[in-house]
Amino acid sequence: MGSEITPEIIFEYCPRVGICVVRVDYASSLEHLINLFNKAQEDFPGLEFSDARVKFYAGDYIARTFGIEFKASPESVPKHYQIIEGLEPTY
Repeated sequence: MGSEITPEIIFEYCPRVGICVVRVDYASSLEHLINLFNKAQEDFPGLEFSDARVKFYAGDYIARTFGIEFKASPESVPKHYQIIEGLEPTY
């Protein structure tokens, strides 16, 4: 990857729908998406590729960013996941 800037990984949880969001700002390569999955799997060791969905966000807050979403029970979510009120729209 050379001199590319490594984007910050953002961890969020929406308890209203039981969904975790792991995303980055403005990174869209397959390498970044696999990295997001690997980071999520560190927190959720049983997470499988088939459990996660790739999302391209369209909302005002995080437009044009990529991430993954997956279901999680409230008691399994680590404390470093920021609580969010709702999910952003996707394309």
